[in-house]
Amino acid sequence: MNLLRLPAEQDVLVWFGHPFYFIQTDGKKILADPVVSSATSPIKVTTASFKVSDRYSNTDIREIDYLFISHDHWDHLDYATIEKLKPQINKII
Repeated sequence: MNLLRLPAEQDVLVWFGHPFYFIQTDGKKILADPVVSSATSPIKVTTASFKVSDRYSNTDIREIDYLFISHDHWDHLDYATIEKLKPQINKII
């Protein structure tokens, strides 16, 4: 799915695999627990990322109104992803 081409008025829910979601509703873009790096652990050889979510990068998503992080486990709070997305995020929850 090309997230850059979604019409702003279209309501969308995209599940990229545990735990990553993209939600667009009422013209607002929301990311939940984005993980797009190659590993979900500080020890990269132990835990690979989820097969679907690592196909996307920060360049696949335009401005983000809300970034929602549910909790601080490595498979939900990917520091490398957050750093790449930082310029595109308006508010972090």
